[in-house]
Amino acid sequence: MSTPSELNDAPSVQVSIAWQRKFELLEKVGADSSHIYQVDRNKVKELSWRERFSIQYNIFAFLFTFFYYAAKGMWLKAAFIFSASVLLGVCLVIVETALQIQISESLYTIPVSALCASMANYDYYQYVKKGKKGWGSSTSILSNNIVGSIAFAISLLILVLSMLSTEEYSDQVQVGAESLYSDVSGVWRSPADNTLLTVDFMSTETKTITVGPNRDLVPVEVSQVDLDNEIISLHVLGHSSDQIITVRKIYTDENSFRINMIFPNGASFDLDFVRNL
Repeated sequence: MSTPSELNDAPSVQVSIAWQRKFELLEKVGADSSHIYQVDRNKVKELSWRERFSIQYNIFAFLFTFFYYAAKGMWLKAAFIFSASVLLGVCLVIVETALQIQISESLYTIPVSALCASMANYDYYQYVKKGKKGWGSSTSILSNNIVGSIAFAISLLILVLSMLSTEEYSDQVQVGAESLYSDVSGVWRSPADNTLLTVDFMSTETKTITVGPNRDLVPVEVSQVDLDNEIISLHVLGHSSDQIITVRKIYTDENSFRINMIFPNGASFDLDFVRNL
């Protein structure tokens, strides 16, 4: 139940007929005195599926999450939702790093989007009708403007720092990849049959591998670079099937190396360096 002071804080917001209808439906199922997840389910079942959908789901809140809340004047809740989004992202990055796995990008956004979609109509009702800016009672942490401001500021700082560190890491990866491209580019010879292969990965356009005396040209594009193991995975262009060539540096001593090349048919060749391009 709202306290008299909360009712007095209700903003003078003019809502559309559609929103008025949603508010009437929310009151009909008891959302004026209970949380949306605690309303009488039998009353909810009495509504048509369109009516249930109209109060239980908000597509714009799903798409725009905390931006939607802010646009509707619910700044405090928008700040907390933004903070929750950043916290979720940090937790998932920690899990990815610790377990050395790649989590689907949808898990970074879907949970918060789904929560906003299911809560937005009820939250807006609470905001317009009862002046509730946060969640819980007026003394709740999630209703405290100072706590919300601090959470937003910290989350924003974390987001900015993570974006800067990601950009710096991407630059380092790019420099490392270009160095690896330079190392493996050149003319190489197979000790088994003296076949010459020319590797040109320094071109800004199509990267190529030229094989044998007939100089058969194989155009490729980089699909993945493993800098830790110094492996380049290449997708062969011009083929409907997914054909992959891998190139790996193999050190013979501290200052010299050969490369190992595995072709789509499984043939593997160790190649000795002949000269630069």
